[in-house]
Amino acid sequence: MTRKVAVVLVVMGLAGVARAERGDVRRAVPAPAPRVTGLAWDGEVLWVADHQAERLWAVDPASGEGVRDIPTPSRRTTGLAWDGRFLWTVDETERVAYRVDRETGRCDHRVEVEAKRPRGLAWREGHLVVGDDWKDTLHEVDPEDGTSLRTVPAPSTGVAGLAFLGDVLYVADRQDDAIYAVDFATGRVLFWFSSPGPHPTGMAGVGADLVVADYQTDDLSFVDMALGTRPYRVLREREVAVEFTWSLRNTGPGPVETAEVVIAVPRTQPFQEVEGPVAFEPPPDETRAEEGGQEVARFVFRDVAAGRTVQVKARARVTLRAIRFVFLPSEVGPRRDIPADVARAFTRDGSKLWLAHPRIREVAADLASRSPDLSSLARNTYEYVVDHMDYDLAGGWNTAPLVLERGTGSCSEYSMLLMALLRANGVPARFAGSLVVRGDDASWDDVFHRWVEVYLPRVGWVPLDANKGDQERPAQRAAGFGELDDRYLVTTQTPGDAGSLGWTYVYRSRHTCRGPCKVAEDAVAEWSPAGGAR
Repeated sequence: MTRKVAVVLVVMGLAGVARAERGDVRRAVPAPAPRVTGLAWDGEVLWVADHQAERLWAVDPASGEGVRDIPTPSRRTTGLAWDGRFLWTVDETERVAYRVDRETGRCDHRVEVEAKRPRGLAWREGHLVVGDDWKDTLHEVDPEDGTSLRTVPAPSTGVAGLAFLGDVLYVADRQDDAIYAVDFATGRVLFWFSSPGPHPTGMAGVGADLVVADYQTDDLSFVDMALGTRPYRVLREREVAVEFTWSLRNTGPGPVETAEVVIAVPRTQPFQEVEGPVAFEPPPDETRAEEGGQEVARFVFRDVAAGRTVQVKARARVTLRAIRFVFLPSEVGPRRDIPADVARAFTRDGSKLWLAHPRIREVAADLASRSPDLSSLARNTYEYVVDHMDYDLAGGWNTAPLVLERGTGSCSEYSMLLMALLRANGVPARFAGSLVVRGDDASWDDVFHRWVEVYLPRVGWVPLDANKGDQERPAQRAAGFGELDDRYLVTTQTPGDAGSLGWTYVYRSRHTCRGPCKVAEDAVAEWSPAGGAR
């Protein structure tokens, strides 16, 4: 088969400098035959399963050229693995795994597997791992008799290929067009990235690369799995204009003596770029940076008569970026690498946290006992909150022990509990508050949103949105750990109980009256496409 070699992909960094990041395709070569459904690396050559031709091809990984081939032991091979001595294949229709000699093509052992529709095969520490595309599960299989020793949920609903690279199991999903990095011990998704093509199937680890076969393009893509220069990937972005308006109307009968509002000022970060300074109308009475680096603008209005309205407008043009953290647990630094100023500001107790409460201490101690390092402690704490909370707008910004007892809350309560359990174990945590693009670029937001950010040495501040991750499938749960969509303008990053914002986010207001008076307050963010700002 003669085909043009695929073009090498290069990703541009934020500063416009070409650089490879984890998940980038370094190069791609044509497969030696179409309809590849399995890959395996034996340390010398790359083995390719072609279920249409019923052959296993030995491929030179440098050129993609087939150097020899042997027959498959069955007609519908949907997975291929190497155990250090033999090749293994699995047949989707027969539901049988075969052990094959790579030199002769002779099959000397076969076992029936319990997977209903086996797709994807890998080898790990004396056992086979088989994906089940029917039941959306991953089976650890005894190669002697085919019994499932244990099962874990598949990340999503379209298992098509499996491969270990180091200690991490990578799962190709043809429905999501994604490659998921899975901690096979727990079944948790560590991170994911888009597959190189529209129908990923077989995979194999070759050095620091993950080789991914695509059933539609017939390419073998060599994906760079080294960490690169940053622990996250920058994905899509949108350019929008936002106008945030806070207003207070005095409905009387007495005058409002003073009305004060403090508004959080957003700043440029990897996931957002603020074009120039935020424009305020009227100008603020004061701007200052508070503990933790949060900048705020303060406005004071005096003698607001009955029937009068005062307001503040804040306008900005921003580029919002989706980011996804793609670090492995082994890449997180030890506790001693946490900077002293970060630990001091973001591990202390607070009026909503109650770190000394017996129930908070009990749960935190249990989480610590099951977590050998900071990375696993952060993930275990996140998963605990997801497992023990249900979304409900009932209640207010309650304390962490009350939220833990009740088991319900909004994004704020999820955040209070998550922050308390992290800080109770000495892990720095802060909350992030944002204005949200609600669907279309031309939209408004009067609800806002908040989540927690955890500090992990050598990685930095990582978003944890347990409210967003409170879903069933591993891939859905992982969407709240280390991911941020391109619809959030982060305005607020504070330790809580500090500065003029306290536990609030986006803004905080207060007023005093002379005699009886009543006020009507409103705050809304209006979004517009950047080219059509109103």
